[in-house]
Amino acid sequence: MTASRLEAKGTDSPRHAVVGECTEENTVPHVGILERARTIKAGEVVSVFHMANPASRLQMPGTMSAHAVGWVLDLLDHEHEEIGLWLQELATSTIQIEYVAFPANDVVADKVTGRTIGRKFSCAGFVQACFDESIQIRLIVPTDELPDVSRDVLLCVWEERYLSIARRYGLRGPGPWKVLLPSYLFHALSKERSGLPHKPPSPDPYFRT
Repeated sequence: MTASRLEAKGTDSPRHAVVGECTEENTVPHVGILERARTIKAGEVVSVFHMANPASRLQMPGTMSAHAVGWVLDLLDHEHEEIGLWLQELATSTIQIEYVAFPANDVVADKVTGRTIGRKFSCAGFVQACFDESIQIRLIVPTDELPDVSRDVLLCVWEERYLSIARRYGLRGPGPWKVLLPSYLFHALSKERSGLPHKPPSPDPYFRT
């Protein structure tokens, strides 16, 4: 697997690569899935499938600025097809899809029939769910195995205006919370497939490589 920060010379990136937006402090506030193969230079705006910020919704596709990229090496054609099918099914679904911070990926079921009537994702949870549900590659360990993330760390990736109403997005109490940080995905994609799922040793919001 491979994950790296983008440079001015550009990186040839395959479709369904994970793209990250990074700050000058090297935190990763946002991630998405690249729509099609292309060369990406640092700071370029690219077309991605992603769960946009809390004020927005699922965009299939939308756009974001790219500063980091990583992908699963040697994905087979049929695996790309399965990823594409998962994305297409979600894009055309009539169920309600909402942003959530915790848990990063949640299924809303009808209390009577048990039928799925909604999905909730954070940007990182959307990427995690895509690989897990389409091709059974779990990038990160389950929620209960994640490190605790304090409010101060979360402020590195979330704007204060969203954290002030964090309860709306599933973060109850003063924290800490077992949040799936976007940076974890690039730490995972720096490993071989046999080394997954990645278990973050600390609540590290940065990606500098």
